Amino acid sequence: MAVVSNLAKLSWRRVKRNAVIPLMKNIFLIVSLFLFISCDNGKNEFNPKSVALNNEAVDKLKVEDYQPALNLFDEAIQLDSSYYIAYNNKVTALVQLERYNDAIVTNKLSLNQKPDLAEGHLFLGMLLENEGDSIKAKESYKKAIQIFEERISKDKMVESNELNLSVAYLFIGEDEKAKTLFEKLKENKKYNETVNFFYKSNKEEIIKQLLHKN
Repeated sequence: MAVVSNLAKLSWRRVKRNAVIPLMKNIFLIVSLFLFISCDNGKNEFNPKSVALNNEAVDKLKVEDYQPALNLFDEAIQLDSSYYIAYNNKVTALVQLERYNDAIVTNKLSLNQKPDLAEGHLFLGMLLENEGDSIKAKESYKKAIQIFEERISKDKMVESNELNLSVAYLFIGEDEKAKTLFEKLKENKKYNETVNFFYKSNKEEIIKQLLHKN
């Protein structure tokens, strides 16, 4: 995902077939899925009609036509309930409509299908935090941390996972661990703006930037 300086605008990344739209309005690189690693899945893994409906819905999302997008995501899910990518993209639309409780329900359904999606656990934590459930939010952050750490230990997309991990550390109050990773990531110029954003923001400010239009 490209770094975007205008925090007020939704950052859409280039969408490929079977891709997932990121759940964020700024330079945040989570979701590197909900930027979901799932965008590399084989074309034959899911019902092709579901994939086509998802892609059509993504086009609606890109022009902020949210309700038609939701309808198409629901059709995709109805055809293939295992198609967690459509759930994730549906969450994006629900967040843009500020339907946070529905987004939580849908995020959980996605994780039922893809429980090892660390980005999904991290984003669920933010949604729960936004709704005032800090206890369950922390559980989600810790689950995300466990998966991110496992990925890094296997040398999978190390830098993007380290960035997401640093955010999860920040959200559970492990500031020194977060700072250590941020300092490491700053050595790569493409992360400078992102890291600086986190340095200057607390958890509440980050969640507000990601989940709220104003």
